[in-house]
Amino acid sequence: AFAFLVLFLQLMYLAEFVDPVFPKGLSQNLICKLKPKGRAERLVLLGAHIDSAYEFTLSSVLGFGAYVMMVLAILSSVALMTASALKCACTLFFGYPTLSPPTPIRSFNFALYWLTFTLKPAFMTIDPMLVVWIIGGFFVFLVSYFFVNMRKVVLGANDDLAGVAALIGAAKYLSQNRPKRTEVWIVVFGNEESMRGSKRFVEKHREELARRRAYTVNIEMVGCSSPLIAAKAEPMFLTKHAPEVYNLLVEAGEKAGIPVKSEVVPFGGSDSANFSRKKLLASQLVRLGRETASLWHTPRDTLENVDPKRIREALEVILEFVNLVDQK
Repeated sequence: AFAFLVLFLQLMYLAEFVDPVFPKGLSQNLICKLKPKGRAERLVLLGAHIDSAYEFTLSSVLGFGAYVMMVLAILSSVALMTASALKCACTLFFGYPTLSPPTPIRSFNFALYWLTFTLKPAFMTIDPMLVVWIIGGFFVFLVSYFFVNMRKVVLGANDDLAGVAALIGAAKYLSQNRPKRTEVWIVVFGNEESMRGSKRFVEKHREELARRRAYTVNIEMVGCSSPLIAAKAEPMFLTKHAPEVYNLLVEAGEKAGIPVKSEVVPFGGSDSANFSRKKLLASQLVRLGRETASLWHTPRDTLENVDPKRIREALEVILEFVNLVDQK
Protein backbone atom coordinates (compact mmCIF):
# COMPACT_ATOMS: atom_id res chain seq x y z
CA ALA A 1 0.00 0.00 0.00
CA PHE A 2 2.85 2.37 0.82
CA ALA A 3 4.48 1.59 -2.52
CA PHE A 4 1.29 2.53 -4.34
CA LEU A 5 1.04 5.69 -2.24
CA VAL A 6 4.54 6.64 -3.38
CA LEU A 7 3.66 5.73 -6.97
CA PHE A 8 0.55 7.90 -6.90
CA LEU A 9 1.91 10.92 -5.05
CA GLN A 10 5.48 11.03 -6.33
CA LEU A 11 5.04 9.91 -9.94
CA MET A 12 1.43 10.37 -10.98
CA TYR A 13 0.52 13.40 -8.86
CA LEU A 14 4.04 14.90 -9.16
CA ALA A 15 4.10 15.71 -5.45
CA GLU A 16 7.45 15.92 -3.64
CA PHE A 17 6.50 13.11 -1.27
CA VAL A 18 9.81 11.28 -0.75
CA ASP A 19 12.11 14.16 -1.73
CA PRO A 20 13.03 15.08 1.88
CA VAL A 21 14.85 11.76 2.39
CA PHE A 22 17.13 12.28 -0.63
CA PRO A 23 20.02 14.74 -1.06
CA LYS A 24 19.26 17.95 -2.92
CA GLY A 25 20.87 18.85 -6.25
CA LEU A 26 20.90 21.72 -8.72
CA SER A 27 19.14 21.52 -12.07
CA GLN A 28 18.72 24.24 -14.68
CA ASN A 29 16.24 25.85 -17.05
CA LEU A 30 17.26 27.97 -20.02
CA ILE A 31 14.85 30.60 -21.38
CA CYS A 32 15.09 32.54 -24.65
CA LYS A 33 12.45 35.21 -25.36
CA LEU A 34 11.88 36.30 -28.97
CA LYS A 35 9.91 39.52 -29.36
CA PRO A 36 7.57 40.04 -32.36
CA LYS A 37 7.83 42.79 -34.97
CA GLY A 38 4.95 44.71 -33.44
CA ARG A 39 3.15 44.73 -30.12
CA ALA A 40 3.05 41.34 -28.41
CA GLU A 41 -0.59 40.21 -28.39
CA ARG A 42 0.00 36.45 -28.25
CA LEU A 43 2.45 34.20 -26.43
CA VAL A 44 3.72 30.77 -27.50
CA LEU A 45 6.06 28.67 -25.36
CA LEU A 46 8.08 25.92 -27.08
CA GLY A 47 9.84 23.55 -24.71
CA ALA A 48 12.03 20.46 -24.50
CA HIS A 49 14.34 18.98 -21.88
CA ILE A 50 18.09 19.14 -22.01
CA ASP A 51 19.04 16.35 -19.61
CA SER A 52 19.27 12.58 -20.05
CA ALA A 53 18.15 9.67 -17.88
CA TYR A 54 19.79 6.71 -16.20
CA GLU A 55 19.75 3.50 -18.20
CA PHE A 56 16.65 1.33 -17.87
CA THR A 57 18.39 -2.04 -18.00
CA LEU A 58 15.25 -4.11 -18.58
CA SER A 59 14.35 -1.86 -21.51
CA SER A 60 17.84 -2.40 -22.90
CA VAL A 61 17.44 -6.17 -22.70
CA LEU A 62 13.73 -6.70 -23.36
CA GLY A 63 12.84 -3.66 -25.43
CA PHE A 64 9.05 -3.34 -25.64
CA GLY A 65 8.75 -6.36 -23.35
CA ALA A 66 9.88 -4.21 -20.42
CA TYR A 67 6.63 -2.26 -20.66
CA VAL A 68 4.66 -5.51 -20.57
CA MET A 69 6.58 -6.59 -17.46
CA MET A 70 5.86 -3.28 -15.71
CA VAL A 71 2.14 -3.52 -16.45
CA LEU A 72 1.99 -7.14 -15.27
CA ALA A 73 3.86 -6.24 -12.08
CA ILE A 74 1.40 -3.45 -11.30
CA LEU A 75 -1.63 -5.63 -12.07
CA SER A 76 -0.24 -8.46 -9.93
CA SER A 77 0.31 -6.10 -7.01
CA VAL A 78 -3.22 -4.73 -7.35
CA ALA A 79 -4.65 -8.26 -7.43
CA LEU A 80 -2.73 -9.26 -4.29
CA MET A 81 -3.77 -6.13 -2.44
CA THR A 82 -7.39 -6.76 -3.45
CA ALA A 83 -7.19 -10.35 -2.22
CA SER A 84 -5.75 -9.19 1.09
CA ALA A 85 -8.50 -6.59 1.52
CA LEU A 86 -11.12 -9.21 0.66
CA LYS A 87 -9.75 -11.58 3.27
CA CYS A 88 -9.87 -8.85 5.89
CA ALA A 89 -13.44 -7.95 4.94
CA CYS A 90 -14.60 -11.58 5.02
CA THR A 91 -13.02 -12.10 8.43
CA LEU A 92 -14.40 -8.93 9.99
CA PHE A 93 -17.88 -8.89 8.52
CA PHE A 94 -18.77 -12.48 7.58
CA GLY A 95 -16.79 -14.57 10.06
CA TYR A 96 -16.42 -17.52 7.66
CA PRO A 97 -19.52 -17.67 7.42
CA THR A 98 -21.79 -15.13 9.11
CA LEU A 99 -24.52 -16.33 11.48
CA SER A 100 -27.13 -14.03 9.92
CA PRO A 101 -27.60 -12.73 6.39
CA PRO A 102 -25.22 -9.78 5.86
CA THR A 103 -27.57 -8.03 3.42
CA PRO A 104 -31.32 -8.15 2.61
CA ILE A 105 -30.53 -9.26 -0.97
CA ARG A 106 -30.58 -13.07 -1.18
CA SER A 107 -28.69 -13.38 -4.45
CA PHE A 108 -25.96 -11.07 -3.16
CA ASN A 109 -25.73 -13.03 0.11
CA PHE A 110 -25.36 -16.26 -1.86
CA ALA A 111 -22.52 -14.75 -3.90
CA LEU A 112 -20.76 -13.55 -0.75
CA TYR A 113 -21.08 -16.96 0.95
CA TRP A 114 -19.86 -18.75 -2.17
CA LEU A 115 -16.90 -16.41 -2.48
CA THR A 116 -16.08 -16.77 1.21
CA PHE A 117 -16.09 -20.59 1.18
CA THR A 118 -14.24 -20.73 -2.14
CA LEU A 119 -11.41 -18.45 -1.02
CA LYS A 120 -11.18 -19.73 2.56
CA PRO A 121 -8.82 -22.68 1.80
CA ALA A 122 -6.46 -20.42 -0.12
CA PHE A 123 -6.48 -17.81 2.64
CA MET A 124 -5.82 -20.46 5.31
CA THR A 125 -2.94 -21.99 3.32
CA ILE A 126 -1.09 -18.82 2.30
CA ASP A 127 -1.49 -15.42 3.88
CA PRO A 128 -1.96 -12.91 1.04
CA MET A 129 -0.12 -10.26 3.05
CA LEU A 130 2.94 -12.50 3.11
CA VAL A 131 2.67 -12.94 -0.63
CA VAL A 132 2.33 -9.17 -1.07
CA TRP A 133 5.51 -8.58 0.92
CA ILE A 134 7.43 -11.26 -0.98
CA ILE A 135 6.29 -10.09 -4.41
CA GLY A 136 6.66 -6.43 -3.47
CA GLY A 137 10.14 -7.00 -2.09
CA PHE A 138 11.11 -8.89 -5.22
CA PHE A 139 10.02 -6.06 -7.50
CA VAL A 140 11.72 -3.44 -5.32
CA PHE A 141 14.92 -5.48 -5.61
CA LEU A 142 14.35 -5.90 -9.35
CA VAL A 143 13.84 -2.19 -9.91
CA SER A 144 16.71 -1.13 -7.64
CA TYR A 145 19.34 -3.46 -9.03
CA PHE A 146 18.21 -4.43 -12.51
CA PHE A 147 15.69 -1.96 -13.91
CA VAL A 148 17.54 1.32 -13.29
CA ASN A 149 21.32 1.39 -13.70
CA MET A 150 22.37 4.50 -11.80
CA ARG A 151 25.97 3.97 -12.84
CA LYS A 152 25.22 4.71 -16.49
CA VAL A 153 23.59 7.80 -18.02
CA VAL A 154 22.31 7.29 -21.56
CA LEU A 155 23.14 9.77 -24.31
CA GLY A 156 19.48 10.64 -24.89
CA ALA A 157 19.83 11.58 -28.55
CA ASN A 158 16.15 11.00 -29.21
CA ASP A 159 15.00 11.69 -25.65
CA ASP A 160 15.30 14.55 -25.78
CA LEU A 161 18.21 16.11 -27.66
CA ALA A 162 16.15 15.70 -30.83
CA GLY A 163 13.55 17.99 -29.25
CA VAL A 164 16.27 20.46 -28.25
CA ALA A 165 17.59 20.40 -31.84
CA ALA A 166 14.10 21.28 -33.11
CA LEU A 167 13.97 24.16 -30.62
CA ILE A 168 17.35 25.48 -31.76
CA GLY A 169 16.11 25.37 -35.35
CA ALA A 170 12.95 27.24 -34.34
CA ALA A 171 14.96 29.86 -32.44
CA LYS A 172 17.26 30.46 -35.41
CA TYR A 173 14.38 30.79 -37.86
CA LEU A 174 12.15 32.94 -35.66
CA SER A 175 15.01 35.28 -34.72
CA GLN A 176 15.38 36.08 -38.43
CA ASN A 177 11.67 35.87 -39.30
CA ARG A 178 9.85 37.46 -36.39
CA PRO A 179 6.08 36.91 -36.09
CA LYS A 180 3.97 40.05 -36.39
CA ARG A 181 2.31 39.95 -32.99
CA THR A 182 3.33 36.72 -31.25
CA GLU A 183 6.07 36.56 -28.64
CA VAL A 184 7.82 33.18 -28.52
CA TRP A 185 9.60 31.71 -25.52
CA ILE A 186 12.10 28.92 -26.22
CA VAL A 187 12.60 26.99 -22.98
CA VAL A 188 14.64 23.91 -22.09
CA PHE A 189 13.94 22.29 -18.74
CA GLY A 190 15.54 19.95 -16.28
CA ASN A 191 13.14 17.03 -16.68
CA GLU A 192 14.52 13.66 -15.67
CA GLU A 193 14.53 14.62 -11.99
CA SER A 194 10.77 13.95 -11.96
CA MET A 195 10.03 17.04 -14.05
CA ARG A 196 11.08 19.46 -11.32
CA GLY A 197 12.43 22.00 -13.83
CA SER A 198 9.09 22.65 -15.51
CA LYS A 199 7.33 22.52 -12.14
CA ARG A 200 9.50 25.35 -10.81
CA PHE A 201 9.07 27.26 -14.09
CA VAL A 202 5.28 27.04 -13.84
CA GLU A 203 5.35 28.11 -10.20
CA LYS A 204 7.32 31.22 -11.18
CA HIS A 205 5.51 32.18 -14.40
CA ARG A 206 2.00 30.77 -13.94
CA GLU A 207 0.29 34.13 -13.42
CA GLU A 208 1.77 35.66 -16.59
CA LEU A 209 1.13 32.54 -18.70
CA ALA A 210 -2.50 32.43 -17.56
CA ARG A 211 -3.08 36.16 -18.04
CA ARG A 212 -1.64 36.09 -21.56
CA ARG A 213 -3.35 32.78 -22.44
CA ALA A 214 -0.04 31.32 -23.56
CA TYR A 215 0.01 28.23 -25.78
CA THR A 216 2.64 25.71 -24.63
CA VAL A 217 4.02 22.85 -26.73
CA ASN A 218 6.74 20.56 -25.41
CA ILE A 219 8.64 18.59 -28.06
CA GLU A 220 9.55 15.02 -27.06
CA MET A 221 11.43 12.22 -28.85
CA VAL A 222 10.88 13.46 -32.42
CA GLY A 223 14.01 11.95 -33.97
CA CYS A 224 12.74 8.46 -34.92
CA SER A 225 10.31 7.14 -37.50
CA SER A 226 7.32 6.66 -35.19
CA PRO A 227 4.21 8.76 -36.03
CA LEU A 228 3.89 12.35 -34.77
CA ILE A 229 1.28 12.71 -32.03
CA ALA A 230 -0.32 15.82 -30.53
CA ALA A 231 -1.12 14.67 -27.01
CA LYS A 232 -4.73 14.95 -25.86
CA ALA A 233 -3.98 13.61 -22.38
CA GLU A 234 -1.29 11.97 -20.24
CA PRO A 235 -3.15 9.52 -17.94
CA MET A 236 0.05 8.55 -16.14
CA PHE A 237 0.16 12.08 -14.76
CA LEU A 238 -3.64 12.43 -14.41
CA THR A 239 -3.59 15.21 -16.99
CA LYS A 240 -5.81 16.35 -19.85
CA HIS A 241 -4.43 18.84 -22.35
CA ALA A 242 -6.09 21.83 -24.03
CA PRO A 243 -8.05 21.00 -27.24
CA GLU A 244 -7.21 24.41 -28.72
CA VAL A 245 -3.51 23.51 -28.55
CA TYR A 246 -3.49 19.91 -29.79
CA ASN A 247 -6.09 20.64 -32.48
CA LEU A 248 -3.95 23.53 -33.71
CA LEU A 249 -0.94 21.18 -33.84
CA VAL A 250 -2.96 18.84 -36.07
CA GLU A 251 -3.92 21.79 -38.28
CA ALA A 252 -0.28 22.89 -38.41
CA GLY A 253 0.67 19.42 -39.60
CA GLU A 254 -1.95 19.61 -42.35
CA LYS A 255 -0.63 23.01 -43.46
CA ALA A 256 2.94 21.70 -43.51
CA GLY A 257 1.96 18.46 -45.27
CA ILE A 258 3.13 16.35 -42.32
CA PRO A 259 0.67 13.91 -40.65
CA VAL A 260 -0.03 14.71 -37.00
CA LYS A 261 -2.67 12.79 -35.04
CA SER A 262 -4.24 13.84 -31.75
CA GLU A 263 -4.16 10.89 -29.35
CA VAL A 264 -3.90 10.03 -25.67
CA VAL A 265 -0.34 9.21 -24.60
CA PRO A 266 -0.84 5.84 -22.86
CA PHE A 267 2.48 5.67 -20.99
CA GLY A 268 4.98 8.24 -19.82
CA GLY A 269 4.52 11.94 -20.36
CA SER A 270 6.12 15.33 -20.74
CA ASP A 271 6.71 18.66 -19.05
CA SER A 272 3.38 19.77 -20.50
CA ALA A 273 1.73 17.89 -17.63
CA ASN A 274 2.95 20.51 -15.16
CA PHE A 275 1.36 23.24 -17.29
CA SER A 276 -1.98 21.51 -17.84
CA ARG A 277 -2.27 20.53 -14.17
CA LYS A 278 -2.30 24.26 -13.39
CA LYS A 279 -5.03 24.93 -15.99
CA LEU A 280 -2.60 26.43 -18.51
CA LEU A 281 -3.07 25.76 -22.24
CA ALA A 282 -0.61 23.05 -23.25
CA SER A 283 0.06 19.85 -25.18
CA GLN A 284 3.08 17.91 -26.35
CA LEU A 285 4.36 16.94 -29.79
CA VAL A 286 5.85 13.45 -29.62
CA ARG A 287 6.58 10.40 -31.74
CA LEU A 288 5.06 7.21 -30.35
CA GLY A 289 5.63 3.66 -31.53
CA ARG A 290 7.83 0.61 -31.15
CA GLU A 291 10.93 2.42 -32.34
CA THR A 292 10.49 5.11 -29.71
CA ALA A 293 9.96 2.44 -27.04
CA SER A 294 13.04 0.49 -28.15
CA LEU A 295 15.28 3.55 -27.68
CA TRP A 296 13.74 5.00 -24.52
CA HIS A 297 16.33 5.27 -21.72
CA THR A 298 18.67 2.71 -23.30
CA PRO A 299 22.26 2.86 -24.64
CA ARG A 300 20.75 2.54 -28.13
CA ASP A 301 19.49 6.13 -27.90
CA THR A 302 22.46 7.49 -29.88
CA LEU A 303 22.97 9.83 -32.82
CA GLU A 304 23.16 6.87 -35.20
CA ASN A 305 19.53 6.01 -34.41
CA VAL A 306 18.20 9.55 -34.89
CA ASP A 307 16.93 10.70 -38.30
CA PRO A 308 17.50 14.44 -38.98
CA LYS A 309 14.61 14.38 -41.48
CA ARG A 310 12.20 13.45 -38.69
CA ILE A 311 13.49 16.31 -36.54
CA ARG A 312 13.01 18.61 -39.52
CA GLU A 313 9.38 17.50 -39.80
CA ALA A 314 8.75 18.36 -36.15
CA LEU A 315 10.45 21.72 -36.69
CA GLU A 316 8.20 22.52 -39.64
CA VAL A 317 5.11 21.63 -37.61
CA ILE A 318 6.01 23.89 -34.68
CA LEU A 319 6.94 26.77 -37.00
CA GLU A 320 3.58 26.42 -38.74
CA PHE A 321 1.96 26.25 -35.30
CA VAL A 322 3.52 29.61 -34.38
CA ASN A 323 2.40 31.02 -37.73
CA LEU A 324 -1.21 29.89 -37.15
CA VAL A 325 -1.27 31.42 -33.66
CA ASP A 326 0.08 34.66 -35.14
CA GLN A 327 -2.61 34.72 -37.84
CA LYS A 328 -5.69 33.59 -35.90
